Amino acid sequence: MDEIYDFALKDIDLHNKVILDAAIGAGHATRIWAEKIHEEGGTSKIIGVDAFEIPGEDQEEWKKAIVERLGKFKKYVEIRKANIFNLDFLEDEVIDIINCDDTLVFLNPKPLRVLQALSEFRRVLKKNGILVITTELPLKDRREGQWLRWNFAKGIYEMNGERWSTEIEAEELKYALQLLNFEIVAERIFEARRSEKYEAPMKEWLQIMMNYIHNLPYSKNLKKSLKGEAERIYKKIENEGYLMMPPYYVVKCRKK
Repeated sequence: MDEIYDFALKDIDLHNKVILDAAIGAGHATRIWAEKIHEEGGTSKIIGVDAFEIPGEDQEEWKKAIVERLGKFKKYVEIRKANIFNLDFLEDEVIDIINCDDTLVFLNPKPLRVLQALSEFRRVLKKNGILVITTELPLKDRREGQWLRWNFAKGIYEMNGERWSTEIEAEELKYALQLLNFEIVAERIFEARRSEKYEAPMKEWLQIMMNYIHNLPYSKNLKKSLKGEAERIYKKIENEGYLMMPPYYVVKCRKK
């Protein structure tokens, strides 16, 4: 992921800026931005927002884990519970930079929900403010463990009448940005690749799946089988000797 964040942060001035991290998730990208702020003198701050609504996850424990992950850089970050579709605690044009990392896949159904979020981003961004989006693209190879992981999770959530994720295509996102009058200043697609650094998120995924399956309104035998399948997918990825990272699209825009 290092090259992705190197590209995302390239040529961005982090002096005396207010940055919105939408949504903060597990805080991995937040720490990278906070480290960069520290390197540039520590004059900026991050407002990290999230709905904190992953089934089976305790909100306070989740926030505690984020703070621990931030370490000494936590002083640059304020964590708030908020929905990115309605950032009503923020006035118009008060944010200098928005970082939206690995979030769009969860804005279902697309593309209207994406437009809703982007519209709110535009409202809170200052004129000439910067929006940086990092998002997964659909993985094409069905033989990959990562493809199995995503589609198993989608199936589990749909069993409960919910949606897990819908990866957006790069052209769809560009079209949505142009509709809202954002100027694209830089973009790049990073192809799918191998990375052992993906092991920790995989473990988190397995635990989320186990917790969610446990709470499904189905028989014990079915839930046992589903848990077994989640473990099989996890072990498949582990036994392959690598963890697959999907293709990523990074786009940097300016509010006109």
